[in-house]
Amino acid sequence: MERDENGTKVKLTNFKNPEIRYSETPHTLELVEEEKTAQSHLSLHSSIPYSTFGKVMVSAYLDQDENMDLVVGAPGRDDRGCIYIFLDVEETGTGVAEDQANTIICNPGDRGRFGSSLLTLDTNQDQILDIVVGDPYAGAELLEYSGRVYIFSGSLNDNNTLIYHLTDVLDCEEKFANFGSYLFKGDVDKDGTEEILISAPYSGRDGIQRGALYIYSTKLKNYTILEGSRDYERFGSSVALSSEYLVVSSPFYRICWLNDCTYHENDLQSAGAFTVFSLRPNLDPKQITRVQGTMEFGCLGAELDFRTLNIHGRLQEVLVVGESSAASESGDLEQTGRINIYSFNQTGSELVMNNLARMSGESESGRFGQVVSGFGEGLVVSAPYLGNSLYSYGKVYVYDGFTELPAGDISSHCGVYPTPCPGHLASLVLTDYLENSLFGSSLNTFQGKQQTRILIIGSERSNVNGRLSGSIYFYKI
Repeated sequence: MERDENGTKVKLTNFKNPEIRYSETPHTLELVEEEKTAQSHLSLHSSIPYSTFGKVMVSAYLDQDENMDLVVGAPGRDDRGCIYIFLDVEETGTGVAEDQANTIICNPGDRGRFGSSLLTLDTNQDQILDIVVGDPYAGAELLEYSGRVYIFSGSLNDNNTLIYHLTDVLDCEEKFANFGSYLFKGDVDKDGTEEILISAPYSGRDGIQRGALYIYSTKLKNYTILEGSRDYERFGSSVALSSEYLVVSSPFYRICWLNDCTYHENDLQSAGAFTVFSLRPNLDPKQITRVQGTMEFGCLGAELDFRTLNIHGRLQEVLVVGESSAASESGDLEQTGRINIYSFNQTGSELVMNNLARMSGESESGRFGQVVSGFGEGLVVSAPYLGNSLYSYGKVYVYDGFTELPAGDISSHCGVYPTPCPGHLASLVLTDYLENSLFGSSLNTFQGKQQTRILIIGSERSNVNGRLSGSIYFYKI
């Protein structure tokens, strides 16, 4: 970009996809490079109002072939909730989800939000993946909302067709715990098999909404409970596991001004925190450290994800932490959201965590960092509430890696772009521009056929085929 003697921008250089933006203060025309985008090649839309189809998704090889399958939650359907199973999902045609699904399983109970969380795991060691489904509203008919988790075991019948039947139910005796709000898996006891981790973020056995995380052995014979220690912190809202660490978030954690943590006007409300545990045998993780947020209502830990990213040209395992309600660095924009990228360095018994970088969202109330996923060496981040002055539509940002990580907020190095500019660093920026659809409310990635990378984006409040019926969109990235 060259300027004349008055500072007016007059010439554009090295921009492939320019667009013009007008700024009133000062009166200038800016030519900037458009964010690279793409169109979905496949989409599925529920036809049943209020289904919220696409709230959660999980991809897996369910029927033992080499074609990826997909399970999608629709917890709002018929005030009960259902899950949809699509076998060989890449060959599914665009259209109505109810017509395209191979199997639909609905809530065995009368009311609830069955399908609010999903997991696939071989719980009975028969080499066929089972489907674990959370219903955090179980008990709603009695206004108890204790929560419940169902396990459906898969088998192949005589025609080699995959069928599922209910084999186990995990209940929570505590009222209002919302057991099953989130589901995770990982080898917590380092025995070579994965355990089931079940979140009950509203659990308050020793307080109010402190939260709890239940860790069940693979065969469901025993479990361990990790609990929050501060009222309203909602411990267990997100979980990330590596080969050595378990990280558990408390996005509503309060930073207390007084030593006894009684209320004070100087408390930092909902600053958030996450707790790091080292993995040990016998389902006995040991707490190492806790990282606290620094911004009131920032909700540090809204999302957690271990990723191996290409940073400075080399692969590095990092922890990506969403802080989805954080304000912009300048403080001018509320709830833009941001992500924090941490490295882990173990020196003897001491764990040193470095905040390598931060990246902020571009729009007020956009909630950048609400959902984080990834593929290979890349990262995918959503801002499902991002929009304009009239309505929100959501955006999803795809990053192939970071060749540079300048100190501070990397989305503030924008050149002629308005600040912050997370799209400036992205290889793709995706949106559906549909009003209040919550595009990016869930993300899923997998390696498709012909070595293509497939990104599926949930839009749980999409109105395409009915009010709040929900949609999912497929992109080749």
